[in-house]
Amino acid sequence: MARGFFLSIILAGQALIANADVPPLINYQGQLTDASGNPQTGTKKLEFNIYDAASGGNKIWGPQTFNGIPLIGGRFNVMLGSTDAAGNAITSAFSGNSRFLGIKVDNGTEVTPRQQILSTPFAIQALSASNADNAVNAVNAVSALHGVPPGTIVAYWSNGVPNGWLLCDGSGIPAGVAYDKLRTLIGANVPDLRGMFLRGLNKGRNDGKQDPEGGSRVLGDYQTDMFASHTHQERPSRGTTWFDTYRRDGNWGSERDGNILDMQTGPTGGSETRSKNVAVNWIIKY
Repeated sequence: MARGFFLSIILAGQALIANADVPPLINYQGQLTDASGNPQTGTKKLEFNIYDAASGGNKIWGPQTFNGIPLIGGRFNVMLGSTDAAGNAITSAFSGNSRFLGIKVDNGTEVTPRQQILSTPFAIQALSASNADNAVNAVNAVSALHGVPPGTIVAYWSNGVPNGWLLCDGSGIPAGVAYDKLRTLIGANVPDLRGMFLRGLNKGRNDGKQDPEGGSRVLGDYQTDMFASHTHQERPSRGTTWFDTYRRDGNWGSERDGNILDMQTGPTGGSETRSKNVAVNWIIKY
């Protein structure tokens, strides 16, 4: 076992489809924990190879390396394929009966045991996806194995975007079967979350902690910034001593004579009202 890492809760599926419009890819999810079972955090460099044996044996395909993969509760998600570093198609790895996936973390030794790739990859590879219906059915079947559902939004500490995700910048969702579930869920464009905080919908909450305007809000609704209504106590001064007198039109008067002067404080603060924050990229799963 690679020191400090344990690989568990492995889900693997693929879209090894013969249709030229759909790249041959395997969607792969796993979880990295330490020896005590605590989920790893941060980002990791992951290397993947496919072998013909659970240990030793021959390397059939690989390596394919991913840099800066985020761990969310220890979990990660990558799209293997369509080729390895040498340009070998991932479909070529499934000509035999038994295949095993080996993973290295941050250039360390290979995590053990290797994960056996079961029948689903071979079955999907054998599909004759000669028309769009077959391709859609194959991708939908694989999507049931995904650990992260389409539409999931997470904060990502990188200026790049990992496989299987799109940057939430308001751009159009690319064409292709792989994006159909996200397109059906949210429409033609990803949400534009640049510079935005996210706020949960009330969903019936009414305990004083809810969004005061939440009753009229729906999913994706934009809310402008606002400063809560409040007042300031202001009394005029004369010299260095405070009096209940004021100066208006060149004359000093008194609160008691009913001639009250409206006063306004000077501006203070910056260009917006905000909490302490750190800049990240929002990304969405497709």
